[in-house]
Parts: sequence; C-alpha cells; structure tokens
Amino acid sequence: MLLVDRTRIEADWTCPRKRYWLTEYRHRGIVPAATPKPLAFGIVVHEGLEKLTSSHLPLDERESGPRPPLDHMASLPEWKMIEQDQQWLAQALVLGFGEEVWPKWVEQYEKVAIEQELEFEHDGVLYMVRPDILLRDKTTGELWYPDFKTYGAGWSNRKWSYALQQHLTILACEKATGEQVAGSWIQGLSKGSRREGKLYHPLVYGYRKHGSPGLYTTAYAPKRKPGFERFPITQYGGDSALNAPRTGTEALHRWIKMLRKKHPEVMSNLFPRTPPIFMKREMMTEFLEQRTKREKEIANAADMSPFPQNFSACESMYGTCPYLEACWVSNVHRAPESSGLYVMRTPHHEAERTVLKLNLGYHGLKVVRE
Repeated sequence: MLLVDRTRIEADWTCPRKRYWLTEYRHRGIVPAATPKPLAFGIVVHEGLEKLTSSHLPLDERESGPRPPLDHMASLPEWKMIEQDQQWLAQALVLGFGEEVWPKWVEQYEKVAIEQELEFEHDGVLYMVRPDILLRDKTTGELWYPDFKTYGAGWSNRKWSYALQQHLTILACEKATGEQVAGSWIQGLSKGSRREGKLYHPLVYGYRKHGSPGLYTTAYAPKRKPGFERFPITQYGGDSALNAPRTGTEALHRWIKMLRKKHPEVMSNLFPRTPPIFMKREMMTEFLEQRTKREKEIANAADMSPFPQNFSACESMYGTCPYLEACWVSNVHRAPESSGLYVMRTPHHEAERTVLKLNLGYHGLKVVRE
C-alpha cells in the first residue's frame, strides 16, 4: 500500500521536484538540516495548544495555572531556535487562546480526539491525516473539525473554502468514526506584524504612561498613544506595585485579563474564526481519483523524470524553496545528505514509522498495523 498525506500532495502541486526531495529521494526524503524559524515557531505554538486543550478546565481552575503548556513549549528543541520576542509571542498566543477562545469551546463542545492519527484507503493508496482536534456539539451531537492557523498578513476567509487540509481531514474523520462530519472551521491566531525589525503585537508589547505617586496611577494601552512609551508585556505591573506580578508569565496572564475587560475588541481581533467550511463531496470524489492515479505514477518512478522542476517556485512570493541548493548546486544535487545542508527526513505518521521500523522502503509495500 502506498502512503500519502497533505504535505506530500501540496509539495507535488507546488513543484514535483520538491515532492521528490521531500519524500521520494532514497525512498525516504530529505529536509533542511536547520529548521526554518517560521516552522519552529509553528511547532512550538501547536505543541502548546495541544497541551492546553488536553484538559477541559479553564486556566484559572487548573492546579498549576497556565504553567504546563508554557513549560512544555520551553522544553522543545524548537524553542531555542526562535528569538526571544517570538518566544514571548508563542506564549501569548497559547495563553490568549486559553482565555479568549477555549472556554467557549469547552462550554459548547465535547472533545472527541486531539492530534489523533487517522487513515483511510483508496484503491491501494493510504491517506494519512492528523487533525488538531475533533469536537462534538453537546446540543446537536454533530462532529466538527477546527484547525489552528497562525498568520501574519491580513486575515482572509475565502481561501479556506477550497483548502485541501479541511476536506481531506473531514473525509478521514468520517471514515474513522463512521458518521458524517458537519464541517470545519479555521481558528486564527494572529502573529502581528514586523516593521523595521520590530515586532508589533498587543500581547507582546504594550504602551504605558507612568503615574505620579499620590496623583494618578500608571496608564496602559494596547496601541500607541501620545505621551505613552512602548514596553514588553512581561513588565506589566497591574494597577499598583502591591499587586505587581512576580514573573513574566503572571504579567502576561494579567495583561490578557485586562484587555478582555477593557479592550475586548483587541482580543477578538487576534483570534478570528472563519464561517463553517463544508466538505464538497463531488470535488473530493474527483480529487481522490486524480490523486491516487498520480501517487501510483510516483511509486512506479524509476528516475526523476516524473518530477519536473517548476522554476517559478524557486523564489516565490512566499519565500525561497528549501530545496533550492539541492536543485541548483551541482555538488549538493549529487549528494544532498552529505552536503551538511540536508538530513534524512524523520517520518511523523504512524504508518510511516511502522514501515521504517521494519527497515523497509515505502514503495509498493503493505502497511503492517495491529
């Protein structure tokens, strides 16, 4: 049975040669030796969200408060790959979600699964997915699949209506549960903006005007105001020195509570949510026929010929392709894993790991599962 997932498919759509390097080279694939910082940031945030959503209890009702998700994030190898303000931002997004969004989900939904491996087979091809979370509406009993997305540019609802990840995951959830999934939605987490090297995000940097003892207290604002100075939220002191937080995490927690009370629009704008996304069944039927055919073509490839290069993807508006050197630098092209720029890819799906444990290649092999 052949193995495929969304990452492989979208890499093939972007550039077939990228797909070759990612998963087909030596039947395993290669990845950059140095994890790109945006990827490292995404991993840290998603790991924090997974840890946070593992409990139904709001942060304030947990025995250890917000610490477990943050401690888990700081223990990840990717944590040291990102700059300090990105670390602050990652913590802020997880705690902000935990205060602004998660309690509402807990009130309306029951958890069915978190980061659960799901698979379904179509004509000899095994499609592998791992949804962030699967929920059941307490009132209607309907299943829903929310998906987390950090974003930096302007938020757009339209593009998600045709996103492969939502449709493929809904299909896998239906086949795994044996019941129809009502739909999906995208839960956004804003990464703010960066101008002239400075990060601008109301959960990382705020503005304050120092008070005068006996006259007036220090004033705070999430946006720039005349007479106010910019400061890191980790230094937020609350209403007075008597109740000033002892740590940066406490300061952030208190800042989020202040924003929710005095500036609720700021918090809601940081965590937008798309309208419901419903699976287009006719489209997915056609997609599976097309994709399965392509995966069999890839499996039967004897050389690089089924993986032509798409030169427009080398330097696109989304950045430089991670396999630029593998394609264009001759000595790297001949032995990418010996160049120091790439390492062999570590499988992340259970079916792949099963195959790897058996020391078998991926092409034309049956997946062994309990």
